[in-house]
Amino acid sequence: MEKILVIEDEEHVRTSICDLLSGVGYSVLEAPNGRAGLELVNSSYPDLIISDIMMPEMDGIAVLEEVQKNPLTSTIPFIFLTAKVSLSDMRVGMNLGADDYITKPFRLSDLLKAINTRLEKKRKLDEKIKNITDNITKYIPHELRTPLVSIAGFSDIILNDFELLKPEEIITMVGRIKNGSLRLHATIEKFLTFLETELIAKNPEFRLQCYNTVLKNPGDAIKTSALAFVAESERKDDLKILKICNTPVHMTSFFMDLIVNGLVENAMKFSEPGSSINISSFCEDKTFRLEVEDSGIGMTRSQIISLAPFTQFNRDFAQQNGNGLGLASIKNILDICGGSMDIESRPGEFTKVSVAFRTAEQ
Repeated sequence: MEKILVIEDEEHVRTSICDLLSGVGYSVLEAPNGRAGLELVNSSYPDLIISDIMMPEMDGIAVLEEVQKNPLTSTIPFIFLTAKVSLSDMRVGMNLGADDYITKPFRLSDLLKAINTRLEKKRKLDEKIKNITDNITKYIPHELRTPLVSIAGFSDIILNDFELLKPEEIITMVGRIKNGSLRLHATIEKFLTFLETELIAKNPEFRLQCYNTVLKNPGDAIKTSALAFVAESERKDDLKILKICNTPVHMTSFFMDLIVNGLVENAMKFSEPGSSINISSFCEDKTFRLEVEDSGIGMTRSQIISLAPFTQFNRDFAQQNGNGLGLASIKNILDICGGSMDIESRPGEFTKVSVAFRTAEQ
């Protein structure tokens, strides 16, 4: 049963709202002023807060500000209920994170509609967080444990049986240790990058700053990033830059690096050495497009539709390292910068990923 906190100093209004919410199945908490309401927020963690603005001891704006300061309560939907609201109050409230305003007198149906809308949004957010958390729990330990077992195991063998080992055996084991450490480092870096893009996506100020940044020569940046990424790999001769477009786009150079590296890495993982990885950038209808195509294992339509953070297709078949964090970060970046991603693929033939950004000329 979802729990709603009603903070309202007018007793008859508070009672009416509480009776209504109880009658439709909600668990209801009530407080006669902002200070008492804040105490209930911090002790009971309601699923939604309805608060008047003008109240004794602590007004609704102050309550919202305190709620937003606490990481444990900052995502609770907050609806203001007020007899009148100035534009300045509304602006302050919305900037702090208020989800809605209901003006007195109000129809109970309107209040219920606003509540249901906000709770449904919260349910979807909670479900997304749960899915991400479940996937972290499922996949991250594996991605960390596998290289750690390699590092610890070969280290023990070298330390305990050093005198019995041939030089070439020691060199092989040290190589395995190095590979394990590199894999571990790569997993941690991907995870930290994913968290960074998640935090930026949820911060309006950072999000706006990234959204308005202009990258002047995106085609050159794409080429530089791609060539640098494959420079030390066995696939450097497989990379083909087919087209370059330098029309300015709304994108940071850091984000462009992440996108290019993530797409090229996936193309390398799921295609055989010696097969081409083609990169093209071009503009159409004031939209900048980057395409990365490989001739690898491909994906089915259902796999494309189910793309999500930490998902790896054909893991048993392909046995590829990594946990999809690169793709999850790309999806976050495109959301931040107002971009989009399309995937075209046929199993056993090819996969082409196309990402689109706004040009700075729009």
